[in-house]
Amino acid sequence: MAHAPEEISEITGIADSVVLNIGTLTVDFVESMKMAAKATNIRKTPVILDFCGVGASKLRNNKASELIEQKRIDIIKGNSSEIAVVAGKRCPY
Repeated sequence: MAHAPEEISEITGIADSVVLNIGTLTVDFVESMKMAAKATNIRKTPVILDFCGVGASKLRNNKASELIEQKRIDIIKGNSSEIAVVAGKRCPY
């Protein structure tokens, strides 16, 4: 529940895992997620990516793909439709 870049190192420093949820997506928020994932990857604690709403817009699809390609994601959470979009099995566009 930490969105501010200024607190990422503190929060990730005490967390046993980090969940990145794209349910309330903004471009700035994704940049904070990337920072959190990087810090968490360094600590070697799990990063969970929740695909909330993937498939609903190009922005969500693109940002979910960016996170997967640029950071180590340990667990992916999503319903069958969201997972299918990211796996390239279904695209609404």
